[in-house]
Amino acid sequence: MVVSLVKATWLKPEIRLAQATSQFEADLSNDQKNTFRNYRSQSLDSAPTHDDVMRFTAEIDRRISKASGRCFGPRFTNFLQAVQQFAALGDIIVGGSQNIIASGVWSLVHLKAFQSELDIWVTSIKEEVTLLMAKKTSEEAQENSRFRTLSGKLSKTILHQQRLATNLRVLDFCSKYDYQTTWKQTRKIGNTMLFSHSIEYEKWKNSTSSCTILCTGKLGSGKSVLLANIVDNLHVQLPEKIVPIAFFFCRQDITQSLEARTILGSLARQLLRTLPDLSMLDEMLRDDQGSVENVRKITNLIIAFFPIGYKAYVIIDGLDECDDSERNTLVQELKRLQETFRLLLCISYRAESHRGSEESFKQFASLKVISIPEVNPEIETYIQAELEQCLASRRLILGEPTLILEIQDALLKGSQGMFLWVVLQIQSLCAMKTDQDIRDALEDLPNDLSETYSRILRRSGQSARPYQSRVLQLITVAIRPLTLEEIREALSVVPGDNIWNPSKFVNDIYSTLACCGCLLTIDEEEETIRFVHHSLRQFLLAGIESSSRIQFTLERAHREMADIIVTYLSYGIFETALSMTKIPEIIVCSAPSTIVRSISGPISGVQNIALKLLRSRKQPNFDMTKTLVETLPASQSQNHHFYVYAVAHWLHHILYVSGKDKTIYNLLERLLEGDVLITKVSVDDIWKPLKWAFENNKTIMDLLINRGRLNPNSRSSFLWTPLMKAARRDDVAGVKLLLAIDEVDVNALDIDGWTPLNFAVNQGNLTIVQLLLDKPAIDVNTPTMSSRRTPLTTALIMERMDIVRLLLDTGKIDLSFQDNMRCTALRYATTYASHDVIARLLQMDTEKTTLNIEDQWGQTPLLAAVKRKSWSVVKLLLETGYVYANTEDKEGELLFLVAEGHTNSISKLLLYTGGDYVDLVALELQKGDVVFELLRSRIRVKV
Repeated sequence: MVVSLVKATWLKPEIRLAQATSQFEADLSNDQKNTFRNYRSQSLDSAPTHDDVMRFTAEIDRRISKASGRCFGPRFTNFLQAVQQFAALGDIIVGGSQNIIASGVWSLVHLKAFQSELDIWVTSIKEEVTLLMAKKTSEEAQENSRFRTLSGKLSKTILHQQRLATNLRVLDFCSKYDYQTTWKQTRKIGNTMLFSHSIEYEKWKNSTSSCTILCTGKLGSGKSVLLANIVDNLHVQLPEKIVPIAFFFCRQDITQSLEARTILGSLARQLLRTLPDLSMLDEMLRDDQGSVENVRKITNLIIAFFPIGYKAYVIIDGLDECDDSERNTLVQELKRLQETFRLLLCISYRAESHRGSEESFKQFASLKVISIPEVNPEIETYIQAELEQCLASRRLILGEPTLILEIQDALLKGSQGMFLWVVLQIQSLCAMKTDQDIRDALEDLPNDLSETYSRILRRSGQSARPYQSRVLQLITVAIRPLTLEEIREALSVVPGDNIWNPSKFVNDIYSTLACCGCLLTIDEEEETIRFVHHSLRQFLLAGIESSSRIQFTLERAHREMADIIVTYLSYGIFETALSMTKIPEIIVCSAPSTIVRSISGPISGVQNIALKLLRSRKQPNFDMTKTLVETLPASQSQNHHFYVYAVAHWLHHILYVSGKDKTIYNLLERLLEGDVLITKVSVDDIWKPLKWAFENNKTIMDLLINRGRLNPNSRSSFLWTPLMKAARRDDVAGVKLLLAIDEVDVNALDIDGWTPLNFAVNQGNLTIVQLLLDKPAIDVNTPTMSSRRTPLTTALIMERMDIVRLLLDTGKIDLSFQDNMRCTALRYATTYASHDVIARLLQMDTEKTTLNIEDQWGQTPLLAAVKRKSWSVVKLLLETGYVYANTEDKEGELLFLVAEGHTNSISKLLLYTGGDYVDLVALELQKGDVVFELLRSRIRVKV
């Protein structure tokens, strides 16, 4: 195949591709050829999608798993993504303006490809000009038809691009969270087919209605790996069906992944991307800008777009790791989806989790449970495969061959269904030096994971215990997983010492991290560090006395990170990078180590310089310029890897700075007096940290507001302030915090003219309404821009009489205000309010100016009450003595004509005529015309 490709080098790309495809097909077996041809025929109808890539890599793993226990599918996915990104480099980099010569060459390459086509067009145009002079009108019409066809194709292309842009905008609105990486990391751990032996799983997979399976098992039993394999299995087993598969794997070390908005938004993105046109949803998002934060509105988007009979698979791992509030919110929304269309849900649940988690899952449709047994038939296979790999790679060195059988038996006996326990024991055994050490360890294997963690920490931390504690604390509280270079710089910081000293930097981060043994894992894709299992974090924070002596509280870990960040950002070296670097001639014997280090790059570069210095020691005239230029980093900022994390998350971490540590506190004060940090804070990031500081660390809150000049009235993209956000989220604590700040604007307007009070009333939160009304500067009459409704009219429409009473108690209400339909508060009250509220409104209207104001339909409060047959309200209005009884709306209906058929309900309505009362009922029965005339006159009506 390679030879044929070499010979075809000068052929057109499409011909070479066809040859390569044909040669590839020739190398396949008959069954593989049939499968390949089926896929090729399908690709003619529609281009490959993300699901096709998932299906392809899953098939690779399925075939490889028969001969090997390793997983290559996710790795191959990364390779395909890299190829896809590399293919676009020509247009992005070479085709750019960075290099004029390269741009010119690239343009010539493109023009050369079009040259033959242009020649054809030139010839065609000449012929057309000649022919058009002689052809008839019909031929001209035919040519116009060809032009219209070409224009139509161009128009379709533009519309297609616009549709893609619209779809991407909707999908990005749902979520931008990278849900795939966690799945790939979990999937690479191993293969399992345990679910294929479950009858409940097969029933769930083939169900025609909404149903749920709950995969349970003890800590470390492989639940996450099981669900990761289920994702692959569904992609392989459902190749022909148009059934979307959405999944999400929670990670305890990524806070965002534990939020209901992130989880549901990611699932919504995966479901919606299967649809060709999302323009209707885009219009919905434009109409409702507030839906960006509301979990329920994400669910509404899905419900609005998918039909009732729609079917989808959803797999969620680690849901029991979320906070109760986040988990309950997500459970309610998933339940709504199951009630709307056929949602087949698969979730995992740790047997040791809180009882409340399991109870909340019972709300799902047709819940069935799959338990991972302690006597797992796959553990024996896994142990053998791992031991074989350790022996083959010489990670496990034995003096006596039969010892491997003792290891296998001991691991199988002590595993208790925990794959994680087996992994940790094997890695611990590989680190032992003699057969006797291994036998001693086998005789005293730990009983559970906690004891395993304790032993590993005790054994591995003997030579570097200070680093061990700091590493564990930093990984525990990091907002996102730290990279190797980030944690290297963080460990090199001495809290309180703000003098930049590169000589204190850790040289070998790998040997430093070895102080934690096999409890840390480095991701091969991201080069980030994380715990081998989330249960290690729980173990470290449990406060249980153990022989490892590694104990710290969450607050202490946060304070350690905060002290490091404050000290690091106080170095004062991040804004002083030069725009150009001039390398002078450096003679070896006169080059101080500090100069060499200051312009050298990573550790590998330093090692190269050191090696050349050593070799050239006997050559005093040796010029080091060339060597330094080769190792010089592209920019000074590349040397400060931790800076990116520190600037992005400083606000979250400094909340734990203690005012008792004057050195750190003074450094933080000086930092906040500058503008570098505060200008990088968005309104979306402010309110949560401020709320936490208000409840836990008022010293830092005062520092942020006063010294940091943190603007409590900062605006988001929709002109929302933190106070508006807190009111919209029913966040009572957040509202209390913000109202305690003197500078907060309680009457701020957003893009639609809504104030914090408008939001609070619309949410129906009585407590927040009261807190806002307690502020003397509050404006209770501010209307919204679109509907022109005030907080009072909104509360009346929502029939929240408790809020209405609070608003009336202020004594600031403008009763004459009309909304965009010219309705007053009294007009809405006659429709929605209780008897006592209407009476109070009438009492407050001392001038009686609102009694006869007509709305846009010509209805007064009296006419509206009569139409609703609210006779008690009619009575209240008539008793004022200021109501016009001859009211007529736009439809020409007189009050008398409306009330004519309801006199029995009104009982006896008396007309005051010069001091005499007349029985209206009797008058109507005897002299109907007289009643009509009386009501047309502006006489006063009394009961």
